[in-house]
Amino acid sequence: MIFFLLATSLKPDGSFAFTATVVVAGLFIVLLTLAAMIVIFSLFSYIVAFFEKRANKKKQNEIKETVPAPPEIKGVNELPPPPPIEDGVPPEIVAVISAAIYSLEGESSKITSIKRTPKRAQSPWAQAAVIENTKPF
Repeated sequence: MIFFLLATSLKPDGSFAFTATVVVAGLFIVLLTLAAMIVIFSLFSYIVAFFEKRANKKKQNEIKETVPAPPEIKGVNELPPPPPIEDGVPPEIVAVISAAIYSLEGESSKITSIKRTPKRAQSPWAQAAVIENTKPF
């Protein structure tokens, strides 16, 4: 720095106006660059999403073309009979339990009956807590 000053005979400007101008210009350049990067990356995300949608539509069209329509089955409009319900269990509860089993097991699950547990029995959550807390180290 000293050699530069000796070679050019320039004196540094230490005035408040010059310092404030440099600080404001620096902040402006940094914030402008940040805003430009935000715009560029936002546009990039929109472009990528557009091309992904386009690719997915092509894949769906290819799948639709390769998969034949299922054959129509005539005379099968009846549902299987509902499972037997115990007295005292509301149909809404049976429907919720049946839906939960179906979502976990799929079409292979068959619900034959739903029985209440005795009042003294622990819930599965309580049993899991007992097992977890009594494990040996």
